[in-house]
Amino acid sequence: MQVALYARVSSGSDEQANALEQQQDRLRRKALELSPAGEPSWYVDIASGSRDDRPQLAKLMRDCRAGLVGAVVVTRLDRLSRSSSHGAQLLRFFQQESTPNLVALDDSLDLSTPGGRFMARMLVSWAEAESDRLSERVRHGAAYRRSKLAPLGRQAPFGYRFTADRLNLEADPAQWPVAQALVAHFLESRNLSGTLRLSIEQFGVSWGSPFSLRRWLSNPALTGARCYGGGTVITDPDGDRKRRQTNPPGVYREVHPGCHPALLTEVQQELILSVFVANAKAERRELLPGQVRLLTGLVLCESCGRNLISRTVMTKVPYIQLRCQTPACAQGTRNAVKESVAIQAVLQGMGTYAEELAASWDAEQANVAGDESPEVEALRGQIARYEAENDPDAADLLALKRERLAALLAAPTCNGIPSFLAMSDRIAHPQFWQGLLENEPAHLRTVLQESVRAVADQGRITALRFNPTLRRAGDNGLLLLAG
Repeated sequence: MQVALYARVSSGSDEQANALEQQQDRLRRKALELSPAGEPSWYVDIASGSRDDRPQLAKLMRDCRAGLVGAVVVTRLDRLSRSSSHGAQLLRFFQQESTPNLVALDDSLDLSTPGGRFMARMLVSWAEAESDRLSERVRHGAAYRRSKLAPLGRQAPFGYRFTADRLNLEADPAQWPVAQALVAHFLESRNLSGTLRLSIEQFGVSWGSPFSLRRWLSNPALTGARCYGGGTVITDPDGDRKRRQTNPPGVYREVHPGCHPALLTEVQQELILSVFVANAKAERRELLPGQVRLLTGLVLCESCGRNLISRTVMTKVPYIQLRCQTPACAQGTRNAVKESVAIQAVLQGMGTYAEELAASWDAEQANVAGDESPEVEALRGQIARYEAENDPDAADLLALKRERLAALLAAPTCNGIPSFLAMSDRIAHPQFWQGLLENEPAHLRTVLQESVRAVADQGRITALRFNPTLRRAGDNGLLLLAG
């Protein structure tokens, strides 16, 4: 029996690291009882249990559905979920006869009985309530500290340390000279990679990624300002799913100047920000003749959720590769995919999703069709004929017909569906996107930025996440791609 061990902690703090180690030890011993000769599969997430988009949990569920797992072991049910709605979905899945056996070490439950299922739902609901109450206490504490203009967070920005009462920041004698040198080097060179190399090679200070260094240089705290609100919590319309979205570097909801010693002036930081704005156009700079950074920032690593980085692989025939360079990632640089392979998967997936969207759009319009003008009826007939012919040369005309029909029906276009169909109908045909890829890569880049994010795992694109404005009612915008 293949045993899957799932462990989860909310953060990477030392306390949580110890809790994770204890979980793993208990799970490892239980796996030896269930399958002494077999090697268990590990799935570990560092994320809140209220989130249902944890990458390792998603991978575990895919393996369960594929029949690769015989038993799933967790220490407690709240390791799987702290959301009553998401937890109920998981429990319904694991109580089916064809699914793996779920073992919770601290919760002796039998999901095959009504009483066992009721107790399981109660435990998940209690975990959700516990999580909500903890969040409430944290919010009240943070609000009080903001009223005192006290710094928040577990760690002070590099170059600083908390004062003894943790009510302010002061220069860290060990880090301050290094921070000054890094700022001076970047102001002189305007080169982020060179500053990163200087930090590692000369001072032995490692950053999680170049983006981490960029975020530090963009932080208004370096000018002596107290900053609050570096991210926002996004809740889906149904209220079942929450996720935290980090603001772009340098963007904060509240900035209070003159609170602690300044590492650089406001003028210097404005110069730093202007350099990053200018470098943002690097996505249109050629890596190889005739190619651009088409998917930079649009492909996420399934293991850690961070962006894959574009790099040129200098083989006999050079090519562009997207790979994870996050040091803490379980896969790391092993999770790499050729950009050409990723582009093909993304565009084919967009075509598939566009066809589903178009069918849904047509069905919705058919449901509202009543007394219609002759022009509307004629357009419906023309669209039906073009769809039946499936002629790629008519894709542009079909898109125009759809847009005209939407305008005549006074259909709401603010949700982006008609405009997306105008492009995706054509992208569904290989002839079109190949021409767009060769002749208008910058335009295609813009379309992809506004529409989709891809997820990569083990050298291939496994899923696409579409912009909420492009989704159908009740659609989560996730398209899983086959092998």
